Amino acid sequence: MIEASAPPLRFVRAGRRDLEELFPYYLRARDRSFLMDIYESLSFLSLESFLAFFSEQAEVWVQRSTGGIGACFILHDFQPENDLANLDILFFNGPVLSPGDPAAASLPETILAASHRRGLTRLQSFLLDSDEGIAGFLSSMGFREEGRLREHVCIGGKFHDVVLLARNEEDRT
Repeated sequence: MIEASAPPLRFVRAGRRDLEELFPYYLRARDRSFLMDIYESLSFLSLESFLAFFSEQAEVWVQRSTGGIGACFILHDFQPENDLANLDILFFNGPVLSPGDPAAASLPETILAASHRRGLTRLQSFLLDSDEGIAGFLSSMGFREEGRLREHVCIGGKFHDVVLLARNEEDRT
């Protein structure tokens, strides 16, 4: 008997309820790396400030499963003059999915579609050097390592390197 595989979970643009669900995760994860951004560290002291930022200055896409949000990606730090934005991918309720996992099948196409809708020709992501799973996922989407910031962030009293991965469209000027 052949088992039918479940269809891949789709990503949808986050609404207020999704953002409210992400806020407690931020509170738990902010000391690790919620948004790896070299320009400033973001600190949201209230749900209202979190909602305001992610509603007005970021584009958040979530993938829901029966247990809540399974994964999300965030486009932020838009630089329209350079046609670029930063990208963060977060996986909840389990390990980072491999690129071939059916549950992750819609992630690359949704990220690239969101990027193209905004006219972006470059996406970049700053990761802790220990985030090998996400680095591998991004590499499968055409992201390449462009550099390493040595001992760039201090987490739990220990300094960590940050790796910059980026994807450029061929028509970038």
